[in-house]
Amino acid sequence: MVDLALTNGTVVTMNDRREVIKNGAVTIEGNKISDVGKTDEIKEKHEIDRELDCRDKLILPGFVDSHVHLGQALIRACADDMPLVPWLNERVLPLQGIGYQEGDGKVSAKLCALEMIKSGTTTFIE
Repeated sequence: MVDLALTNGTVVTMNDRREVIKNGAVTIEGNKISDVGKTDEIKEKHEIDRELDCRDKLILPGFVDSHVHLGQALIRACADDMPLVPWLNERVLPLQGIGYQEGDGKVSAKLCALEMIKSGTTTFIE
C-alpha cells in the first residue's frame, strides 16, 4: 500500500529525459518516492492510503542550496545593492561580527533552516 499519493499535478522529474508529466502523480511509501507517472495509471496500479490533490500545482524535486550563510539570515536585506567590500565592512562586520549577542547565531541558523524547509530546500552547503 502507498502511504501518500500526490495526484493531478504537473510533475517535474529528474529522470534522464527531464520529463514534465502533466496530470501526474508521485507515490510515497515510508520516506521514499515509490512511483512516478500519470495520475490515472498510478491510481490503477496502487492502493492509496492518503491522497493529496495537487491540481494547478507543480510537484518538484527538492532544491539544493549550494551557498548559504546560516549566520547571516538575521541581517539579510540590510544592505541590498551595495558592493561587496563596503557591504562586508559597513554591514556584516558591525552587525554580525560585533553586534551579535550570545545565541544570535543559533537563532539566525534556525531561521534560515526554517526558510529553506518552507521553500522546498532539502540539502544545503554551509
